[in-house]
Amino acid sequence: MGPDELIRDGAVHRNAYVDPAIFALEMERIFGATWVYVAHESELPNPGDFKTTTIGRNPVIVSRTVNGDVVVFYNRCAHRALTVCETGFGNTSFFRCPYHGWTYDSAGSLMGAPFPNAYDPSFNKTTYSLQRVAKVDAYRGFIFACMDANVCGLREWLGNVTEYLDAFTDASPTGKISARAGVHRYHFAGNWKLALDGSVDGYHPYVLHKSFFDWQTERSGKRSDMYTREGTTSYVAALGNGHALGDSRQEFLGSNVFYERTRMSPGGPELIAELERSYGADGTKQLLSEAGGTGFNLMVFPNLILIQAQIRVVFPVSVDRTNVEVRPTTLDGIPAKVNQMRLRAHEIFHGPAGFGGPDDLEAFNRTQRGLQAAEVEWLDFARGRNRERAEDGRVVGQITDETHMRGIYRQWLQMMRGASQLAAAR
Repeated sequence: MGPDELIRDGAVHRNAYVDPAIFALEMERIFGATWVYVAHESELPNPGDFKTTTIGRNPVIVSRTVNGDVVVFYNRCAHRALTVCETGFGNTSFFRCPYHGWTYDSAGSLMGAPFPNAYDPSFNKTTYSLQRVAKVDAYRGFIFACMDANVCGLREWLGNVTEYLDAFTDASPTGKISARAGVHRYHFAGNWKLALDGSVDGYHPYVLHKSFFDWQTERSGKRSDMYTREGTTSYVAALGNGHALGDSRQEFLGSNVFYERTRMSPGGPELIAELERSYGADGTKQLLSEAGGTGFNLMVFPNLILIQAQIRVVFPVSVDRTNVEVRPTTLDGIPAKVNQMRLRAHEIFHGPAGFGGPDDLEAFNRTQRGLQAAEVEWLDFARGRNRERAEDGRVVGQITDETHMRGIYRQWLQMMRGASQLAAAR
């Protein structure tokens, strides 16, 4: 089945998740053709800093050169194709291939090869640099790269997303965030798009994460209803170009969710009392609530997800294997103890033993297993289709609707057809 046979209004065919040929085409026409998130600038603060990552299945190195520029080049020796670096991150003045010793500087230029006299005079080191990825650009510290030199500009691709990248970063009083607090990595036995589908889905939390809401209710005596109440201000939106949003900021900040979590946590009352001496009761509530996260989930197609305080990156490995990296962020310009509570709150829900993250992985694994039932062909994404509305260049639905999923697959289909990467919100 070709891409056009896999999408219909409000439904996606199972082959979009289980067909290896479709996966291979995704690597070419999606990950090979548009902007893919590779790093946050806070991971590379100094000349010589680097991290290894992938664009689709292509291994790359993101490096800050001695001149302070950020470059991205393929992690493939120009001689015999070995990866020249297997370390996840670090600082170095050179990369040396372990096979034959070809050595490159932090910009990827060939510094030298052993026994150079064996090469004839036509050998020119400048033609044997590590090949750079065609395009690199950044917005508010989020670094993206694209393998296609003909790609549109990054800001054009991001479109409506810039508003939310601004909000995520401006949670810091200085407008600076750091993604250096640590990372946890996991994988699931499922297709990479399942992570996208679930990242903004407001329909599942009160079912899949029931234990978390029960725990909150037991500790606080209050039960949040931001996902279930009629008239809630929470909503989902297709932002265009496949990007998606779940926005609960008014509910999240108005109900002081993170303040309440802090109050219930070990050491929380002492921290609140300490902060109140400096910021007052109202100032402390606002500081803790805003420090707890932005109150929205943002998915930047095809691989970047921002949830609460975290930067989450999706790495497709095969049609039924996906790796994920999660980096909680800290905010510049706020008390260290508040950042510590921010990290603890992240761990409570999203950590390896948290209330939420393991639930999601189980759901992804079981979805992929269920997709093996070949006689049942379609997944339904029609919820809320009759009540979504166009609004300021985006399509908006209620928080439990699947409006954003329909936007994801409109973009997916356009790119899988080999058409221009840019698409209208609808």
